[in-house]
Amino acid sequence: MSKIKYYKSIDKAISIVCGHGVSKKFPVHRHLSLSVGMVVSGSRILTINQSKYVVAEGDIFIINSEEPHSISETNDAGHDYIVLSISLEYLKKFYTQDRLYFFNIVENAVIAENLSLLFNSLINDKEIENVNFYIEEIIRSLQFCIDARNVINHEDDRLKRIRYILDNQIDVPISLEELADKAFLSMFHFSRLFKKLTGLAPHQYLLDNRLRAARNLLERKMSIADIAIMTGFYDSSHFVRHFTKYYGVSPLDFQKGTNILHL
Repeated sequence: MSKIKYYKSIDKAISIVCGHGVSKKFPVHRHLSLSVGMVVSGSRILTINQSKYVVAEGDIFIINSEEPHSISETNDAGHDYIVLSISLEYLKKFYTQDRLYFFNIVENAVIAENLSLLFNSLINDKEIENVNFYIEEIIRSLQFCIDARNVINHEDDRLKRIRYILDNQIDVPISLEELADKAFLSMFHFSRLFKKLTGLAPHQYLLDNRLRAARNLLERKMSIADIAIMTGFYDSSHFVRHFTKYYGVSPLDFQKGTNILHL
């Protein structure tokens, strides 16, 4: 039987997902944090931007902040995995650079060992007192995974304005035509530029924002119906359907199953 367990530190700087026997797909989405993960057993196809990787047992992957990615199945019935997400603010405690960029697929024995220890501790609810040590060892070892190319993309001011709207007005219905008008672009040109910049179509970007906000509200123990309204979904069933598709668990199960990490 598959299960997914969620953990989050009180200050929300660190979050961890442990999955056992998971076979479902995860559609294109992004994280605002830096995510470091490993397949513990089985295999999956990981797509980051336009690059596809088959990640199997022991393979380590890193997803940079705001990198669009998705996960699809191989021939394996299910896989075990762990993903450690680190806020960019927390990362500054270990690295002084303003913006770090990491390779997506890496080999590092220290990271692999500590991700494995972290997975076994959390999935089996044992040796929780060592979790902080494992996490810090992983973060320090990321220094060997930095991509020195660190390409900086300069964002068009028109698209900055649209991103601000989609980031801050998630409960307001807005059409593609309205967004294109605000950017002073045709719908075709706007859609193409927006996806080139973010890796997501405008409606995917907005849905991603809504679901992230919904996760935060679920952690505050708000009702499903209230969260659906506050995050711009048509109704509770619409919210539940999208949330379950994206995260592999229902909103209620997520709310019941998030565990606090005392770091």
